[in-house]
Amino acid sequence: MLDLLAIGDVMIDHFFVLDDAQIDSSLAPNEQYLCVRYGDKIAVQKYVHSVAGNAANVAVGAARLKLAVGLVTLVGQDSGGREIIHKMKKEGVRTEHIHVNAQERTNISSVMSFRGERTILVYHAPREWNHTALPKAKWYYLTSLGPITADFRHLHRRIAETLERMPLIRLAFNPGTFQLKAGMKFLKPLLRRTELLFVNKEEAETITDQGPTTSMPTLLSSLHRSGVTTPIITDGAKGAWALDEKDSILHCPATNDPVVERTGAGDSFATATLASIINGNPLSEALRWGAVESANVVSMIGPQAGLLTLQKLKKNLKRQRSLKTTVSPSL
Repeated sequence: MLDLLAIGDVMIDHFFVLDDAQIDSSLAPNEQYLCVRYGDKIAVQKYVHSVAGNAANVAVGAARLKLAVGLVTLVGQDSGGREIIHKMKKEGVRTEHIHVNAQERTNISSVMSFRGERTILVYHAPREWNHTALPKAKWYYLTSLGPITADFRHLHRRIAETLERMPLIRLAFNPGTFQLKAGMKFLKPLLRRTELLFVNKEEAETITDQGPTTSMPTLLSSLHRSGVTTPIITDGAKGAWALDEKDSILHCPATNDPVVERTGAGDSFATATLASIINGNPLSEALRWGAVESANVVSMIGPQAGLLTLQKLKKNLKRQRSLKTTVSPSL
């Protein structure tokens, strides 16, 4: 049986590292805008082409950590689709549940990286998720899907029904932009079956309908009340927080390693955290795995170049002995 089945959209990423740009904070309160000269030809410092997408990032990361991994996704019958399948096979990811549709195109994105942060332009091709099978696995990892369609909703229902019918399958959930936009009523059936929820602070605020000044304990508690067993919230350089089965709050700081480009930070954190739990480690250690894995990914361009093997991750964990997870009293 598979240890992990990753479910979600994949794509081909084109990374453009910008040097000739600026950040403007004057256009709207609490917002920052990436500015380049309108109508001009902008030279880029570096270009990188990569297979990507949340589900692909998680599948590759988990395979490098020696988990038996499968991928459920949709690609077009084009060069991008062929490249994705080739990449997954090369990484040891099972590909028999990747559905190829000659009438659809493979998703594509352009990632503009400037001063370590990224702005992404994404093209999502139309998708018909009713063709996909959901094989058994110890864990399902559901992540971002494209624009909301009837098939999109049908896939969510099928996953919820599968989990109801086979309660030994455990669910990790990292909702994407369009799933978050669908709202709590749409997400609730899966949140009630979610053992590990991975979101950043802004996503947690969206799900719980809270403002940016909401405290981390309040966000964690709100997510837990929605049905999530263990909510985990990341907040960039501030680290990650989780609520455990004893209602204690755990916090693991981020490492002090330099950041080159942040694409894939959340995916790699979630992948290593989940892999650690599958390996039998407590949540406190799992958060350390996530922090160390994420630090290596953001030290390189793209979401997969810095994904570690299990041997290298354990070596980096030893190097980061001072990185400790703290536990606060119960809520």
